[in-house]
Order: sequence, then structure tokens, then C-alpha cells
Amino acid sequence: MVKFIKRETKEEFHQGKKQLFHKTTKYIELARLSDNRVFNAEGLSPRNKELFALSLKLKEDKKFKFIWTHSGRIYLRKDNDSPDQLITSQDDSNYLR
Repeated sequence: MVKFIKRETKEEFHQGKKQLFHKTTKYIELARLSDNRVFNAEGLSPRNKELFALSLKLKEDKKFKFIWTHSGRIYLRKDNDSPDQLITSQDDSNYLR
């Protein structure tokens, strides 16, 4: 587990997570650890954790293709060509298309 002191460093690390997707701890030279996959997750507040869980269900129900977080915010996108939709409360589910 890693805790970042500077927001810029955290953002830079999270931007590189696609490069770490299929990598293991050996790739990032953590030889003392077993050969495990690297998991990169953004920490969310308790409220946003609950909102993210609801958004995951909404993603399945409304057939959205993408869900992600960035800087503590939750986003959904219907498909590759649709705009990002910011989720800030349960009420946002009424407005999703």
C-alpha cells in the first residue's frame, strides 16, 4: 500500500496505471514480494465508496461500458463515442442516458 504526500505525484502514478495493468511485482523490482499482479486503486471517501457501489449497479442496469474514478470523482460513459458523465449523488441516476 502506498500513501502519497503530493497530489501531483499521485495523479502521475494513477495516469500510468494502464502501463502496469498486466505487470507483476517483479516488473517494478519488488523482488522480496512474491510474483503478484500490481493493483492500482484510488482511495475514495466513505460516501464515494458507497456511491461507487451504486454506480457499478447502475452501470450494469443501464448497460454502460465504462466506470472509473479520477481525483475522487466517479465517472460513467455509455460507449467509446459518448461523453463522460460525472456522478455526484444518487439522484444523477435519473438523468443518465
